[in-house]
Amino acid sequence: MNPSKRKAFSVDDKLAIIKTYDAEKNVKTQKAIAEELGIPGSTLRTILAKRDKTSEVVGGVKRQKVRSGKFEKLEAILLEWFHQARAANLPVSGPILKAKAAEVAERLSIEDFGGSGGWLDRF
Repeated sequence: MNPSKRKAFSVDDKLAIIKTYDAEKNVKTQKAIAEELGIPGSTLRTILAKRDKTSEVVGGVKRQKVRSGKFEKLEAILLEWFHQARAANLPVSGPILKAKAAEVAERLSIEDFGGSGGWLDRF
């Protein structure tokens, strides 16, 4: 017996599968669409069940899982500040981002925020 090898789909792949499904769902069954895409029906159903979370991600992302950060509210505020700073042509570097994040964390009363280099890379 040769077990099938697992394939991890990127977010872009999942978005393409959802687009294909939406275009053909009135004409074909889920099983037929899954066969056409070369994926198991259960995989198609799983992707469709998580379509809202997948659709929130900006296109061009090569990661496979959609994860949110530990400090979602802090990061949302920081991202808004970052967009405003870039729109005003202000330079934004890693140390500046860390300092602003620490300031926002203090305002939100977040005590366990460290603003490490790893956090900065993921942000």
